[in-house]
Amino acid sequence: VVTTAAPITTVAQVPKPSAPRKRNGVVIQDPKDTATESIIVHLDVKSKDKVK
Repeated sequence: VVTTAAPITTVAQVPKPSAPRKRNGVVIQDPKDTATESIIVHLDVKSKDKVK
């Protein structure tokens, strides 16, 4: 049996809400930080449907 004197605490780093997040090849930015004329480039995503 292994005992520790100090409790183990895990700190998860949470990204800032204003930081751009990448999801499925599309960069999602906070509307407050982006200009009114912004271009979102969608990447061609292969279909995940299985063909029988």
